[in-house]
Amino acid sequence: MPAHVDTPPPFDHRRLLMGAPAPSRLQVAVTAGLSLGIAAAIATVVGNPSHALFVSLGAFTALYGTDRPYRRRAWLLTIVLLMLVGGAFFGALTENLARHFGAVTGTVTAAGLVVVAGVTLLATLMTFLANALQLGPPGGFFFAMVASMASLLSARQIPVGEIAGLTLLGGGTAIVISLLPWLWAPHGPVAKRLRAADAAVGRHLEAVDAGLATSRTRTEAAVALHAAWNAIDEAGLRDSATSRALLGMHERFSRTLNPDAAKQPNTAAGSTALDDRRLAEDIPLGPPHLGYLLRRSLALGSFPTILALRVLVACAVAGTAAYLLGTGRPDWAMMSAILVLHSGVDRLVGTYRALHRLIGTVAGLVVFTLLYAAHPHDYVLIALLAVLQFTIELFVVRNYAVAVALITPLVLLVTTGPGQDAGGLMWARFLDTLIGVGVGVVVLWTVGRSFWRRALPGQLGRVETATAELEHVLSTEEAGPEPALEARRDLQFELIEAVRVADAAYRNAPQHAGRHWQRHLDTQDAGYRLLAACWSGAAR
Repeated sequence: MPAHVDTPPPFDHRRLLMGAPAPSRLQVAVTAGLSLGIAAAIATVVGNPSHALFVSLGAFTALYGTDRPYRRRAWLLTIVLLMLVGGAFFGALTENLARHFGAVTGTVTAAGLVVVAGVTLLATLMTFLANALQLGPPGGFFFAMVASMASLLSARQIPVGEIAGLTLLGGGTAIVISLLPWLWAPHGPVAKRLRAADAAVGRHLEAVDAGLATSRTRTEAAVALHAAWNAIDEAGLRDSATSRALLGMHERFSRTLNPDAAKQPNTAAGSTALDDRRLAEDIPLGPPHLGYLLRRSLALGSFPTILALRVLVACAVAGTAAYLLGTGRPDWAMMSAILVLHSGVDRLVGTYRALHRLIGTVAGLVVFTLLYAAHPHDYVLIALLAVLQFTIELFVVRNYAVAVALITPLVLLVTTGPGQDAGGLMWARFLDTLIGVGVGVVVLWTVGRSFWRRALPGQLGRVETATAELEHVLSTEEAGPEPALEARRDLQFELIEAVRVADAAYRNAPQHAGRHWQRHLDTQDAGYRLLAACWSGAAR
């Protein structure tokens, strides 16, 4: 196969196996640990110490929207909490329905499969929605996990209302703690996005000056600028000194894309040629609408559809197999399968993730056995779980195996009743993990094998359609009005998505992707030239 320009770098197998450097997650870790610890302490103080740890079902709220501006984060976390409470209701009611079904039919196996079917359907739906709406890490996993944990708690005769109430307490505490930095650094997330955009644009400009600019340096700058504009839009700072600063970065970037723009007078941010009204009208409109994201994700060959299909098959098979083998916790096998599949389509990355899951679970079972034997209780147990949650968030990006080694004892300590045989638990959970990971890897490599033949051509078609739509809008009106801005926003989004799809396609099916690579580069060039022309025209 001939070499292609700007292809993604090869996989670094050592980093995939051993982990890689990652940005600090100290603030996220502190928030997660405090959310669980404080909520559990509140539940203990008000008189429910035996069930206080169930607040962890809602404390997972703290893991979402960690980089979003606080105004939008408050809205997002509220939606996440309501969905987690709904997941807890769903899991508990599914368990109650299964018990009723088993009592009526006298068939225990059929009743158990009702729970497997319910969690599978919820996991499939949440995987699709989390990826379609680009919810970001940790995606849809915890909604399914909360439902499965709630079903286990319901099986222990804990009332549905109590499970939901403790979930609400954990999530409410997480929201308050997550939003506390709003008091002393109200625009901290926006400033972080601006610094990232300034650095990315600077690297691209240096590459241009050195004659080393590529579509990859251009894309890195475009992605950082797009994220910064989204943050400004979400923070309500469209008409501010912050947006003027970003406007200057964007103009410098734009001049590298359109040779004609470089000949125009400089109108960088802060110029008196741009009054407040004009600035507010000309900057991008932020992220695409939810309806747009859902419509494009429903197309055959989209990432969300293939991920949801894989989760559906893997959950059903792993859960059914674990249940029929009598391990006692089919949800554990299902969660192991979901973790291999739910967040990405790269087969090699998924395989290494499966290996991390297996190694981490074995280590975590040892940790759980030691902790369980010590019989921690009340505030000691609460502090222990808060420390586990804190440490998990420090390592979950840097080294997933280490995070799993801590997630395993945390979940087991919350859902395991007193007096159970630790040795039997270890063997059953290992078997569940082996089933889930094995099924997940098989599904990863078999379900949707032809996906890569459709993914890149389909995405390139969406870029070409978005380019044509913007050209049509511009032929009838100026680039400043809202319809043109929306068309520009959608084209920018599709250009960024095209790079993500192209990189994944090249790593998973290089020969097939290579046949479309020149078309990919051409659509990128055409799209960015058009956007640059719109930007320089709107800024003058």
